[in-house]
Amino acid sequence: KRVIGCMHPHGVFPFVSVCAVTSTLQAKDGFGDGILDLPTAVANVIRTMPILKDVVGVFGCIDASGSYLKSRLQRRKGSVVLYVGGMVELFYASPKKETVFLKQRKGFVKLALRTGADLVPVYLFGNTTSLEALKWPILAKISRKTGVSFTLFWGR
Repeated sequence: KRVIGCMHPHGVFPFVSVCAVTSTLQAKDGFGDGILDLPTAVANVIRTMPILKDVVGVFGCIDASGSYLKSRLQRRKGSVVLYVGGMVELFYASPKKETVFLKQRKGFVKLALRTGADLVPVYLFGNTTSLEALKWPILAKISRKTGVSFTLFWGR
């Protein structure tokens, strides 16, 4: 069965999901090797930037464009993970307040309806507690226009 894993919240870097995947590979009741057929979709601009393209390449990330996701989900084994709130969630979340940005996000539901994929909601507790980002409104505006988040971050 094809699924769209709808992950929340985004955070600066999805540490929790990386840990979850790593821990379930060998777990008897986990996803096993099947989890490797569940790549995370990222903004295409990230896949063209020096260094970042190598980082996302290590994790097997794929293009988050609607056309690519639609073609993937129409395959027999074409599941995918989406951080539905995207970088907008990054600018609203903090280690003290997790925010899910969902109200204006409907494209993933339409995609599921058109391809017959199931939606699987996933909430990643603690995903915003590892790193904190600088949230100046001008950075959010630049990030939205360019399609990639421009911010400084720090943390443990």
